[in-house]
Amino acid sequence: MAELHQSLPGYRPTLLRTDFPGLVQRWCARQVAVKIENDRWGLPSFKVVGASWALVRALRDHLPADWAPDAGLPALKGRLTGVSLLAASEGNHGEALAYLARLLELDCRVFVSNEVPDHVRSRICAQGAEVIVVPGTYDDAVAASAAAVTEDRVLVSDTSWSGYEDVPQAVAVGYSTILRECSEQLTSTSAPVPDLVVVPLGVGALASAVIDHFARIGSDPVVVGVEPSAAACVMAAISADRIVSLTGPLESRLSGLNCGTTSMVAWPSLRAGLDAVVALDDDEGVAGSVLAEQMKLHVGPCSGAALAAADALLKHPARRAVLGLPEQPSVLILATDGRPAPATDAPTYPQEAQNV
Repeated sequence: MAELHQSLPGYRPTLLRTDFPGLVQRWCARQVAVKIENDRWGLPSFKVVGASWALVRALRDHLPADWAPDAGLPALKGRLTGVSLLAASEGNHGEALAYLARLLELDCRVFVSNEVPDHVRSRICAQGAEVIVVPGTYDDAVAASAAAVTEDRVLVSDTSWSGYEDVPQAVAVGYSTILRECSEQLTSTSAPVPDLVVVPLGVGALASAVIDHFARIGSDPVVVGVEPSAAACVMAAISADRIVSLTGPLESRLSGLNCGTTSMVAWPSLRAGLDAVVALDDDEGVAGSVLAEQMKLHVGPCSGAALAAADALLKHPARRAVLGLPEQPSVLILATDGRPAPATDAPTYPQEAQNV
């Protein structure tokens, strides 16, 4: 997998910053580290790391016999004639898959709900994909993408359901590159192992990768997820002790986290290893983005939400005590997205049709 990621043009580990004396003081912390995923191969989020590995899994029936992952994705360019890619997205996953499709000279369709802002749709279009707008929620877009699958229309989804599990599992496995980089960067700077890790949730794939990574290396930090109160699907699942689907509309402005159903393949790790979930309203998320700017972190709304969640926990002694944190914890925040693009004249998009 490392060879596959390193084969993509311009690969380099994303930045891990630890120069936050203001946050250290504000949170009474030993250290605050932020893994900044605002520039992966020119894309403003971490999603392409998982999508690239999942793409290999999804294309398994179409791959040339003489190709292997260590040959790299660019070696497949022009060799998958007749294949096209499908996905549903809140924005970042669709943009990532569209980037990969362009790299491989494949057509790509991305299904989005009408809740996804125009500027997010425009980013997907800019990578050469066709955007299909589906009335309803992200879950409705997922259903539409699944219905469009044919032998040569290949679905690459980062959420899962019964009968569709291998590809989303590969997404989470792909994210281990981010965590491997993070651990190597912390070790190289003699930084302490994190006591607290804060991660944006969505359907939970990245959080499951975080939990699995630290278990694999024999560490046991407190792992806290953050999601919008208007789309708190993981919190609902934990409360019910089973996956539940939230009914729409899901109208949070925290673009990228507006998901109504926890991923089936992520759920076992989340259920066993997620220590707490913080649900934020939009104003609290905006306050986190303001705090990020004050720290000279040029990140997006999901990252701002992670900072807001850490702030809500660490400024309150009772909450720290409930989590069992040490007096001066070492904190790791996963900043998973970059700033949203400025609004532009909105292009038009096809609505969902029966024959997609």
